[in-house]
Amino acid sequence: MQGGKSSFPENYREPREWKHSILKRYYDPAVDTIIDVGCGDLQLWKGISPAQGKFTGVDISQMVIDTHKQKYPYCNFICASSDKTLNISADVVTCFDMLYHILDDEVFIATLKNLKRYAKRHLLIYTWGKNPWGWGIWPKVVQFYKTGTFTFDRFTTDGSYQMYREFLMEATPIFEPEFELIEIRDYKRSKYGTMYVYARRGE
Repeated sequence: MQGGKSSFPENYREPREWKHSILKRYYDPAVDTIIDVGCGDLQLWKGISPAQGKFTGVDISQMVIDTHKQKYPYCNFICASSDKTLNISADVVTCFDMLYHILDDEVFIATLKNLKRYAKRHLLIYTWGKNPWGWGIWPKVVQFYKTGTFTFDRFTTDGSYQMYREFLMEATPIFEPEFELIEIRDYKRSKYGTMYVYARRGE
């Protein structure tokens, strides 16, 4: 499978290879079914070819889904928001680089519940591991520009596109006891990105 263009495709090869190195320990594209929630332009899947009919991509963009359906008729694609519960399941479920774009708390929680519901065996999530804004000065400058006020609060969002949440604090009550956290890996080239790997207990 060949992905389309990401925002910065020239910078994507290294993080993609890092994600592949983890994914391939839990996923065999020849036999396993897989669901990618927030599949986007499929840049992640460049170099991996799931068996026919065993890949399902979910994305909120109808244009993205229509393009993929034409280009990859042997895969399954669904246009839906991540918080909408679908009648799908797979051996492995992935959700990479998407959760930090969810600003609404209810949508975020519903998305985690769906990820848990879809995964038969393993669940891999790549999202924030650390707050990219923290106590930094730049978000406060933006706040002052927009509102005319200046505070010393710890920031968790850019206000329009991304939000940081304490992932384990949010995910643990949802995933346990059915899923066990078996691996946490920080991406060394990023100060903030972390991979969380879960396995369904008893599988």
